[in-house]
Amino acid sequence: MHRFTSIIRIPSFGLIALALAACSASKDPGGPEDFDSNDPASDSGSGGDTHTLPTDADDDGGLHIGDTLAPTDTGGSCPAGDCDKDGYLDGKDDCDDHDGTINPEAYDFEGDGVDNDCDGTKDNPITNCPPADSSATPQDFVRAGDLCAQRSKTKAGPVMDPLVKAEWYSSKGGFLSSTIVAGNNHTTATKIINSFGSNAARMGTNMIGISSGVFGDKDPGSRTATGGLDGSALGGVSSPCTAIPIDSDACKSLTNGSVGGLGLNINDYTELRITIKVPSNAQALLFDYAFFSSEFNQYWNTPFNDAFFAVASTAKFKNTNVAKDSKGLAITVNSGFFQLCPKSPGPSGLQKPTALANCVGVGGDTAASIFGTLAGTNFDGAGMGSTDDTIMAVDTTGGPKLKFIYGGGSGWLNTKFGVDPGETITLRFMVMDTSDGILDSAALVDHLTWEKSPPKTATGETGRPPR
Repeated sequence: MHRFTSIIRIPSFGLIALALAACSASKDPGGPEDFDSNDPASDSGSGGDTHTLPTDADDDGGLHIGDTLAPTDTGGSCPAGDCDKDGYLDGKDDCDDHDGTINPEAYDFEGDGVDNDCDGTKDNPITNCPPADSSATPQDFVRAGDLCAQRSKTKAGPVMDPLVKAEWYSSKGGFLSSTIVAGNNHTTATKIINSFGSNAARMGTNMIGISSGVFGDKDPGSRTATGGLDGSALGGVSSPCTAIPIDSDACKSLTNGSVGGLGLNINDYTELRITIKVPSNAQALLFDYAFFSSEFNQYWNTPFNDAFFAVASTAKFKNTNVAKDSKGLAITVNSGFFQLCPKSPGPSGLQKPTALANCVGVGGDTAASIFGTLAGTNFDGAGMGSTDDTIMAVDTTGGPKLKFIYGGGSGWLNTKFGVDPGETITLRFMVMDTSDGILDSAALVDHLTWEKSPPKTATGETGRPPR
């Protein structure tokens, strides 16, 4: 039998722009040799029209009309053997020395009919790289999320590998407070998995599981205050927006849209931090993810706002949460994307039924392209015997037991954000409890991949991925 203690929860509050080639203009006496595209098919020879002369702006040794610093022409030769100046020599490592995006440091995009990475085969990227063992190093987790080493060999010797470094960060507590430290992993909170309940991996065979409690626990909605993962009996990480750090909009997400007071803290913080080298032909990084929380619906629309963040730092922005809803807030129980929950009005006698306004059901809604399910995750209360995703909880005033939804989720989401070809970036996936360490949340992350074109919003676009 599931027993609940009465706990008073009191919040403590594109490509780099191409350079235009310089052109020279001259008066033309007329004739069919005109370069002027505005000329008629035959020239009367009367003169007076202006034409554009070919230049060698890309310094590849060949003269071509409209030559630019990122040439796509096929003429000319270069004394140094590197016409496109991408660091790879023509005929040796570079299979197209007139296109700086094609070289061994590129990603071989499927479907474009181009050998982008010069490995000798078109359209053959490695998209699945399951860990070799269950050691669960941070590098193993990144591979489970499908950020894979490729086939082409770089000029440095090894094969092209976007993974530069992977690290754990987590909260570590004393008696009164906690701090965020590097190299520390709440091992029970993280897991490489093939599936989570009935949710299969989005790509390949594995995915990343990360939680603010014990990942896969049968009772993630436990209301027993045990001190949580970080070992702090009374307090969490204070001033978390500075300690993490995160941008101001992400900070507001922790307190349901308002900046938290001096007392705001987080608990049971778990982070996978990845340093990534962007391929020479990529302008967007994408990933799929799903968020689950047992804070719903009892603490919906309150500051007990457990969150999933994906915080990126690039050459153009720093410490910015790229996984967000249309209001710019992180993925929480208050997000517009939190829709895996019983349809309104919910079970009879339910408290806070208005929280179910956006819910589509615990199994998603394929017609609305909302994929994912609570089945088998225990975020529907099934692990504690619930058959309708409800729980009878003691009111925070010590009154009678009231009926609430046990938990819910976002379903699968996809975020992409802008990157510059060849740059090194940092991407941090994190889950945390807010204000206390009870009623846990979790996230799945999978299918990290690339796109050639930049997104409309460099700091992140989030939507529903195809099934």
